[in-house]
Amino acid sequence: MRKKIFLIILPVVLVLALLAGAITAPKAKSQITPYYSGEAVNFNGEVYIGTTNTGFFELFKLIDNRITRVGTIFSKDPANSYFLDTELSKENGRLYIYLVNGTYIYKYRMNYNMTLELVKRAEDNSGEYIFGISKFGNNIITTDKKGIKVWNSDLVITNSFKDEVNFPDNLAFSDNGNYFFNIYFEYFAIIESFYRNIINGVDLSTNDFHARRPYFDNIEGAVYLVDDSRLQKYYLDTGIVAEFNHISDLGYDVDGLDGAGYVYFSDGIGIVKNHKNDLKPEDWVFTTDIGPGNGWAMGLRAVEYGSGEAVIVFNGSSILVFDDNFNLIDLYEAREINDYNDGFNYEPLYLNLNKNWGFPGSYV
Repeated sequence: MRKKIFLIILPVVLVLALLAGAITAPKAKSQITPYYSGEAVNFNGEVYIGTTNTGFFELFKLIDNRITRVGTIFSKDPANSYFLDTELSKENGRLYIYLVNGTYIYKYRMNYNMTLELVKRAEDNSGEYIFGISKFGNNIITTDKKGIKVWNSDLVITNSFKDEVNFPDNLAFSDNGNYFFNIYFEYFAIIESFYRNIINGVDLSTNDFHARRPYFDNIEGAVYLVDDSRLQKYYLDTGIVAEFNHISDLGYDVDGLDGAGYVYFSDGIGIVKNHKNDLKPEDWVFTTDIGPGNGWAMGLRAVEYGSGEAVIVFNGSSILVFDDNFNLIDLYEAREINDYNDGFNYEPLYLNLNKNWGFPGSYV
């Protein structure tokens, strides 16, 4: 379902706010927490989505093509009362949720009755503030301001090294751990893990300091990244081998399925589907007016879905799920914080986390 790409009119105030990296607006009557990042996984043929953007963890499942919230987890640590990041992991036929809240790393298991059970909690004894979590292979990665730590599935640290990590999503690893990829504001680096040598890199076009997620296809051996002007493709030991200039002034996340023919990226105003071989666009959709409006496509994840793929977009005012032809399957609207008190044991201590979110000129 092809959409018109060459004609889009955005209010000047909206563009200026977004170029400034605005996620918040002046204090207003409502308190809407935007969805801007998260994870997704296909587990036993079903799509699950996890996010900590509200300060607590929310788990969604696509049930009969409806995004349904099936669980929440709240931080019980009085010193760090909200979660900062999450990772979903399939291990030995079960789905696990990893969470960080600054001090601790948590591992929860989803039981067969959909309850979420704490398996283990561990502390980083270095005292560093943990703000990000991801994984490669069977390893869990945490990030803090001083560097990166590698944990096994039993939450034991097996390796650590210093590096600059500005946003958790700026960091990605190959599945075998031999290489990792990091974005240092205006520079993208491909790094050999053992010796920490930068083996390749490129300067980026940046209009704003924000998270952007690279994607490495472990089968193809290629890495994809979108900056604020173009989508780029590299091999580990070469420079840019293909690029596509997008029409937005910002670029966020890239994702795809290893070995598949397409890659997807978000650029605020929407999402684009590109051929992996030459990055020519196959399809696109604007997301700013979908659902409640005021959308801004930031976080993006791609997972298997039936015989094709599903694309999950954290679109600010909502979470969107598309099929691989960009037909909208469903959306879940961001809500006022008081509306989360719906039987999931809401705790008032989270009130101080939420942003008064909206764009200048919008009704809130």
